[in-house]
Amino acid sequence: MSERNRRSRNLCLLSALYVAAVLALWGASGAEPAPSLGDCPLRFAVIGDRTGTAIAGKYEEILLEVERLQPELAITVGDMIEGYTGDTTEIKRQWQEYREIVRPLTMPLYFTPGNHDITQPEVMDQYRRMMGEPHHSFDVRGVHFVVLDNGRYPTVRDFPEEQLAWLTDDLARHQDAAYTFVFFHIPYWLDTVARGASDPLHDLFVRYGVDGVFTGHNHDYFSGRYDGIMYTGVGASGA
Repeated sequence: MSERNRRSRNLCLLSALYVAAVLALWGASGAEPAPSLGDCPLRFAVIGDRTGTAIAGKYEEILLEVERLQPELAITVGDMIEGYTGDTTEIKRQWQEYREIVRPLTMPLYFTPGNHDITQPEVMDQYRRMMGEPHHSFDVRGVHFVVLDNGRYPTVRDFPEEQLAWLTDDLARHQDAAYTFVFFHIPYWLDTVARGASDPLHDLFVRYGVDGVFTGHNHDYFSGRYDGIMYTGVGASGA
């Protein structure tokens, strides 16, 4: 990679992370003008946890900031509904409420499931019907996005082998993407990579050139760079 391309890559990674930091840490008063994020091929917003429990109206304020920034797309890091009930009628109501909350966004919105969103097989079926596949990937103008479903698996040791195999295949098939970003809810990396412990997800990320990882769950903002990969724990967006 040329030095010019490397500088451009670092600038765009910084811009993407800055959008996430703005949404997590910047006040939602609307008093300040939206920041300039420079000339990057793609800008996206990362939206933190809404529930556990939700502060009334705060997520809506965050969405107003997202709309004002006008990124090309937005993506959550999970915990969009309160969940934790087997009452499928109530779960459906909560998802309908959430879809109404995010309706004002004019850019595409992608979803990462959290521990509040999928808790048992009955609500998994509901999630699939209303929100799509829990783990999936998509591409936007040469940037590859990967969404994992880890909210029901407390540690990386519990992460299912079949999803790990899917991830391996997906990253291998897209390793020539200009950038690759991975999203999952529980920040395994905080207890593994950040402490110098082994992590099979991180090993795959290094092997296939992942650029950045975004997680939620802890309701705090924290970040670190490990083996050239920028990890970011996104602060709460109303939780």
